[in-house]
Amino acid sequence: MRTLEDYRPALTSMVLDRNGIPIGELYEYRRRMIPLSEVPERVIQAFLAAEDDTFYEHSGVDYLSIARAAWANFRAGGEPRQEGARSPSRW
Repeated sequence: MRTLEDYRPALTSMVLDRNGIPIGELYEYRRRMIPLSEVPERVIQAFLAAEDDTFYEHSGVDYLSIARAAWANFRAGGEPRQEGARSPSRW
């Protein structure tokens, strides 16, 4: 399994003129890598609220939500109906 340190997404290529002045960009997806320390705290909180509202209340794996999702998927005949992340909007 790869770690986050190994993650290398396709980034934007900057085109410079002969004086080093940016004159264009080449990209499929306009991405810029920044250190986690530069991500505003509100952005981190927004992602956690949307993805796992109990993130700080479990050890990293929310077993109750995984069991709930597995049960819902089992009842649906094995079709994936729910994810393991817990969010009030998914109940």
